[in-house]
Amino acid sequence: MKVIIFGATEFAKQMGYYLTHSDKYELAYFCVNKNYYTSKDILGKKVLVFEEELDHLSREKYQFLIAVGYKQMRLRKKIFDMIKEKGFTLINYIHPTAIVMGNIKGEGNIILSNVVIEPFAEVNHNNIIWSNALVCHDSQIGDHNFIAAKSLIGGFSKVIDNNFIGFNSVIKENIVVDKEILIGANSLVLKSPDNYSVNYGVPAVKIKEH
Repeated sequence: MKVIIFGATEFAKQMGYYLTHSDKYELAYFCVNKNYYTSKDILGKKVLVFEEELDHLSREKYQFLIAVGYKQMRLRKKIFDMIKEKGFTLINYIHPTAIVMGNIKGEGNIILSNVVIEPFAEVNHNNIIWSNALVCHDSQIGDHNFIAAKSLIGGFSKVIDNNFIGFNSVIKENIVVDKEILIGANSLVLKSPDNYSVNYGVPAVKIKEH
């Protein structure tokens, strides 16, 4: 399968590296919006302008992967919607060392090295789950979330929409992290946080809204 990576940052280059070392995918192009076009190629692959150069591409032969990181979570959702409106699908990139026993229901997910997704956990659309994270049994990961390295999502918990879970954080079982919530690094979440809040500490407390 030929893959177009949306993005031109260091994260996009990292995902390009993974795809060029994959037996399953072929890195075909990078792609950016017109206003962000600054280079003709990345890693020797042509950079396409999203608004101008996709119409001739086969929707059956080409799929997308969004390599826009945690600093632009709302933008990840916007790009996902734009790609779907163009009629393309997105791959789920799962690193060979990841252990996935749960159900990857959606598309556009990036699951990196040594991630464990336990039985009966579910992952929906366009999430990034970074290296060594653990998604416990019967938990649910919704759409457009970023789960940083070494984080743990407890059993029966839900991380629903556009949330950021920082490095080495722990979400206790039966917690709901609902909408656009930021959990700072090394935090312990013992109760469901408020929407649009920034939370930090052991145990985590709300320090501000955004």
